Amino acid sequence: MAMGTFIMQCLRSVELVYLTLTFIPMPVFYFSGAIWPASSMPPIIWFISRLLPSTWATKMLAGTNQLGLPIWDVWSDLLMLVVLTIFYTMLAFIVGWMRDYGWSRISWRKA
Repeated sequence: MAMGTFIMQCLRSVELVYLTLTFIPMPVFYFSGAIWPASSMPPIIWFISRLLPSTWATKMLAGTNQLGLPIWDVWSDLLMLVVLTIFYTMLAFIVGWMRDYGWSRISWRKA
């Protein structure tokens, strides 16, 4: 949800939200490692995939569902989801602030 809020803050109109939503799910699905293993990804795609919450959620769900791991064995994936939530929430606040008030409110000099 935090990443979605960040993306929504970057877009200026409702129409852009609907246009963007048609193009985002498919790359995110492929980058998450659900279909294509992370070891076979090029380095730049691997790096981008680490910034997506779906990568960590897919890894965590595969561990608990298919491997039968207890939740404490996938705690690092859960922790990464919390870190990404905080990261994208902070980015959404910053982008929202910038969109509403602009650079002049951030500067220490009088405009």
